[in-house]
Amino acid sequence: MSYISQTKEFIAQAKSLIDSGAIEARVRENFASYLRTMFPPDTKWVDDRPRVLKSNGRKKQEKRGGIGISEAAKSLVLR
Repeated sequence: MSYISQTKEFIAQAKSLIDSGAIEARVRENFASYLRTMFPPDTKWVDDRPRVLKSNGRKKQEKRGGIGISEAAKSLVLR
């Protein structure tokens, strides 16, 4: 399966999770499970990305007053 089709599959799955009211941790877990399939194996930042996202997400969430990854993903998908 191509990287583009894997990415499209991830977006569809994420939208489904968000629409069904899944908690943010479940949406984040879904992203982490697809991450390696959406990029070539030699993409170095992919190994470290889930940890960085979680750390940065907490910092940004505090600054924005509570918007989490699921709300951010939903706003991107629904554009």
